[in-house]
Amino acid sequence: MSTRSMGAFMKRLTLLAAPALTSASASSFLPRTTQTQARCADSFHWADNSQGYSPCFMTAVVWGSCFTGNWNVPALTEGNQYSLPDSESVNKTANLCTCSWAAYNLISACTACQGFDTSVPNWAAYIQSCQTPQNLLTDSVVVVRA
Repeated sequence: MSTRSMGAFMKRLTLLAAPALTSASASSFLPRTTQTQARCADSFHWADNSQGYSPCFMTAVVWGSCFTGNWNVPALTEGNQYSLPDSESVNKTANLCTCSWAAYNLISACTACQGFDTSVPNWAAYIQSCQTPQNLLTDSVVVVRA
């Protein structure tokens, strides 16, 4: 996809996310780069979204939405796997973006499409360090529009 269509996609994504994340700081909506070096096998094109983006790129978009700076999902190599959301480390990656069912499905599809389907953790293992949605939303206001 061209940089221009990528920019338009990211603007639409930001506009869709902005009303729902009213407690997010303004800096979280600054332009940034999301990328991936991970390449899905041709047999996994069914997992691309309607814009033609792979589950690996969409993982970078979804996970990166809650962090500042650029976000990258690297290609997996034999014996490696993606880190699970973590609430204990210095980086603290467990948040609303990484602990969602959508994020789990995207990172699982990204792992499987690279040929490492045995490295996909089950849902219980994936959310082990995640807080419950009620705890994550304690200080947040979520606007629901009909």
